[in-house]
Amino acid sequence: MSLLSPEHAVLLLSGRVLLRADGRLLEQSAEPGWEGGLATLDQLLLEARAKGAVRVSLSHHFARVLVVEPPPVRLKADEMDGWVRGQLSQAYGAEAESWHRVWQDVPPGRKVPVAVIDASRYAELEQRLAAGDLKLAHASPWLVDAWQRHDRSIGSKSGWLALVEPGRIVVAKVDHGRLAATRTVQADADPVGALADLLAREKLQSATPGGDELWLMAPALHAAWQGLAPAYRVHELMPGQVGWGGLLA
Repeated sequence: MSLLSPEHAVLLLSGRVLLRADGRLLEQSAEPGWEGGLATLDQLLLEARAKGAVRVSLSHHFARVLVVEPPPVRLKADEMDGWVRGQLSQAYGAEAESWHRVWQDVPPGRKVPVAVIDASRYAELEQRLAAGDLKLAHASPWLVDAWQRHDRSIGSKSGWLALVEPGRIVVAKVDHGRLAATRTVQADADPVGALADLLAREKLQSATPGGDELWLMAPALHAAWQGLAPAYRVHELMPGQVGWGGLLA
């Protein structure tokens, strides 16, 4: 999931929006939900008056990373796109037909991570940015950016990558340095307990051992993550004292 580095960056959460433009970081709370986030983004774009290309990192309230089975043989790009579309349709039915999807080019035989967002939302985001003189380079779920930033830290190890944001927890199973599965759940008032329960369920349902390494990103969220030990060796890639702006650095 290698990404280019556009001039500007946006982080669109449910309840908060951040914009890094021309060396400045603008941050503002928003009404929860997609429309609230876009309305606040409009305000930040008006204040920044930036031009150029922008990458957008999306809350997992708005987008997901799914993992599909690999094709039996190496496929050309257009054939691979058809394979991914077919796998998603088989797993998620008619809902998958409405998704804008970006799949990762992986070696043959490897499971294929696919970033998905509702196509109408993607188009709306593109239009809002264009109205502010910005061109959308790409929009991805937060997990995509997290993986790009920290895959070297994970290396070829196996374990779990957990992303925690208000109202959402995402867990990705890591198999020898590759994304093997993902799960997204609602977060409650006890994120540590919710994450522990989610990991326990995923380990029980996993066909192969997931390992006890846990790479954790929980910006701006102070919680007793050490309570997950000794069941897991916790590596805080982005501790709670680091604000959301750290994702746009």
